[in-house]
Amino acid sequence: MAKAADEVGGAGTLLLAVTVASWGILELKRLKTTIQPGKIPARLVTTGPFRFTRNPLYVALLLVLTALALLGNSLWLAFGTGALWLLLDRLVVVREELQIRQSFGSEYLAYAARVRRWLCAQINGSPQAVLFAKIQFPIGKHPETGDGGWNVL
Repeated sequence: MAKAADEVGGAGTLLLAVTVASWGILELKRLKTTIQPGKIPARLVTTGPFRFTRNPLYVALLLVLTALALLGNSLWLAFGTGALWLLLDRLVVVREELQIRQSFGSEYLAYAARVRRWLCAQINGSPQAVLFAKIQFPIGKHPETGDGGWNVL
């Protein structure tokens, strides 16, 4: 019974990942901007899946790995996915967001205030975390707020 639940959950998560990735890539192509990580986009994309997360392609990647962990019943892959999420958040996304903030200024700051870095949903016009309200990490300064913790969701 548990194996069947893992397979259904894994398949559903994989389908969600493919949907999010495809939607994100199509939106970037529609607006004629880069899909390459680390490259400065030609324009700030705030439509499509970018209305719900500032990083839909990274979310899709993490969903693929989560699906594989479920399908393979792999606790190690599940932990590795969590570790990758932290590395992406701390090392990759922070740098990319700094570049984008430098390129788009107040337009990006308004977008970042509306849409969370990872997962959110619009409820009455204000972003709400789908999975967690807030996660704080006591290491370093948050790049957007400057406080001592990291609000990563």
